[in-house]
Amino acid sequence: MLTSLPPFPAVAQRLLALVSRDDCPIPEVNQLVRSDAVFSAEILQLANSAILASRYQVTSVLHAISVLGLARIRSLVITLAMRDMLRAARQNQFLQEAWRHNFATGLACEALAQPCRYDRAIAYTAGLLHELGRLALVSSFGARYLSMLDIAARKGIDAEAMEREILGLDHLDAGRMLCDLWNLPECLAAAVCHRRPPVGEPFGTAHLVAAGCVLAEHAGFALTPRSAGWDPEAVVALLPAADSAAVRACVAELEETIPMAVARFEREFLAGRFSG
Repeated sequence: MLTSLPPFPAVAQRLLALVSRDDCPIPEVNQLVRSDAVFSAEILQLANSAILASRYQVTSVLHAISVLGLARIRSLVITLAMRDMLRAARQNQFLQEAWRHNFATGLACEALAQPCRYDRAIAYTAGLLHELGRLALVSSFGARYLSMLDIAARKGIDAEAMEREILGLDHLDAGRMLCDLWNLPECLAAAVCHRRPPVGEPFGTAHLVAAGCVLAEHAGFALTPRSAGWDPEAVVALLPAADSAAVRACVAELEETIPMAVARFEREFLAGRFSG
């Protein structure tokens, strides 16, 4: 049932397998990226964009690897691959909104990672992929799944529990199955399957994703109706207290910058994929 999403782009899948290896062969990565001229050009364009900007002007694939690092290259590849995956979703409003929510969450996680002293590329990737299972479920079950989400929101029912009861799996299980289907590296599959962290659990990726998800919803990129008002302190509470002032400043800034960044990405990199 979960095969109705478009396949993960072949070049991207091979590239992710390479950059996730401990003994990553840099020349092979360079050769593979350069074998697809459009993909290569778009990686360089995205690397140099104001959306996911580095401090350096990136002029070649090898240069991108050297100044950005393999983790950052991986996040760029996933961003472009997910965008291309959704080309067929132009007429599906939910899939468009899911893309925007995931991307906004990734941007929020990346920004929050800095004051939390966490790896920015891992944080971004985790946020970008965290609702991958919902993409699978809406593609597989369509209106039935959307109706179920609407009922859960209106009646205050836990959506994951309802997914499991009606469909036999929840969206995190679906995300894991999709990662296996696409043969994505385990480090990425783990990011897809994070549940909201219990109180008292040591800080990790799940906390960043939970905070980034709330911020994305507040910025206007919610997948389901929000049941509570905006409480920035609830976001701060999910994150380490070591530099809470910096975290609060970051949260306040993201309220304005996330919508602008999402709009800029769609303008520069979607090129009509969600219209016409």
